[in-house]
Amino acid sequence: MNLNEYQNLAAETAFYPGRNANLPGGAKHEEILKCTPISFPGYVYTILGLIGELTELKETANKHTDDLEITDEHKEAIIKEAGDCFWYLSQFTMELGIPFSQISGAPVWKVGEYGPHYHCGLICEIVKKAIRDNCGQVTPQIKEKILLQLKHVYEHLIYFCKIYEIDPEYVMERNIEKLFSRRDRGVLGGSGNDR
Repeated sequence: MNLNEYQNLAAETAFYPGRNANLPGGAKHEEILKCTPISFPGYVYTILGLIGELTELKETANKHTDDLEITDEHKEAIIKEAGDCFWYLSQFTMELGIPFSQISGAPVWKVGEYGPHYHCGLICEIVKKAIRDNCGQVTPQIKEKILLQLKHVYEHLIYFCKIYEIDPEYVMERNIEKLFSRRDRGVLGGSGNDR
């Protein structure tokens, strides 16, 4: 599965306030969410979600830093959290009209010095200014600034997977399987990995 295929499959499970398109099958977001969402761009929800999931991924990794060997259980937890990071990253790019494949290929400089949270923080600053100064409209110039930071976030996720000897494509495939199962069972909303 390539990055754009992943992005499109992930979009089939994207139910959140501010999302621009109708859901598959014609259902409205309000019907799925069981509320009338406040008015804000979907990219705000997805960047906040990405930051939250990156934090959960770091917490999961930190739980086992003293272990001499990575257990299957730990690796499984990493796969789930990394998959959620890829999902939010793919949907943030989709909200901005950026094909997911466009964020791959950035060189990662000083991976340890500037982690993905740093780059997400820079994205939030750009988004804040777009909301304040441009009524939330993302111009091509704003999109280019965001794209540069997204490339670094993506490369950090790839690097993280490599540290744990996990194929990023496998992570994305597992994430799609999990989300399609939840969608089919009607449990996309809520929290926790074991729904």
